[in-house]
Amino acid sequence: MASTTLDKLKAILSEEFSSWLSEVAAGAEKQMLSNFDKEKDVNGNDFEPLKDSTRKERRSKGYRGANPILKRTKSLRNSIKVRPNMITKSFDIDYNDYAEYLNDGRSDMKPRTIIEFPDDWDSGGSKDTKALNKTITNLENRYEDFINIFLKEK
Repeated sequence: MASTTLDKLKAILSEEFSSWLSEVAAGAEKQMLSNFDKEKDVNGNDFEPLKDSTRKERRSKGYRGANPILKRTKSLRNSIKVRPNMITKSFDIDYNDYAEYLNDGRSDMKPRTIIEFPDDWDSGGSKDTKALNKTITNLENRYEDFINIFLKEK
């Protein structure tokens, strides 16, 4: 009888945690893509302008010189995906190799961090806290479910 109650409670908590992970992942991806479109890194800082040599190379290939900085095709932007990982209880950020190259930078190019969680998310910032508070509210609303499970088991 106790294991049935425990299983039911675990299922409720797992469902709410899965919902929270999914919401945080969707919010993180949305923020990353919004920053990408605004030519800002994950913390909202402007990308370093393109070097003259890069602008010249872009123009020679038929692209506009200075902007948009990271958009020639949509493949880089479309490669960025944040998914909840229910097994590890964390997140997976998918991206292509070029995104990793830009994110890490190199000796002659400052990183353009586009595939990391913003600093305010790592420290429980506003968007992460909002998603967690929603989960807490959902659990509070399901408190009656917890009580009913225990009453039915008696």
